[in-house]
Amino acid sequence: GTLAIQPVFIFRSSTDHEYTLESSTDAQTWSTVLDFYRVPGTGGDLAYTNRVFTSPTLLRIKANKKP
Repeated sequence: GTLAIQPVFIFRSSTDHEYTLESSTDAQTWSTVLDFYRVPGTGGDLAYTNRVFTSPTLLRIKANKKP
């Protein structure tokens, strides 16, 4: 069979920002998701689909104005 890729995190982006995804299991200690670091905005939706988390995980996005 074929596996369908489901977005884990999806959000609307802006062309003048870049985005970094962070993960946490306790909402206190946050770590950068290395394969979603300083991703340039497109003006449309961005989605993160790559990682399978082995325990319940919170995700947040950090937006920074492009230099």
